[in-house]
Amino acid sequence: SATTELREIITAILTTANSNDEVVACIESPGGQVHSYGFAASQLQRIRDAGIPLTACIDKVAASGGYMM
Repeated sequence: SATTELREIITAILTTANSNDEVVACIESPGGQVHSYGFAASQLQRIRDAGIPLTACIDKVAASGGYMM
């Protein structure tokens, strides 16, 4: 439900971060529509494609698509 906000946040990160920085994404998701998770995963991939280290943490649960991310 927050994919638009995620895209905007990733864009902001990419305009200011460099390879010396690191992004930590905390994921908590009970599951849901697969296409939304695919979009969210592609947004996180933008960080990796830019050469910025990305660490994903699962807070409580990340069912189905949350694990894909």
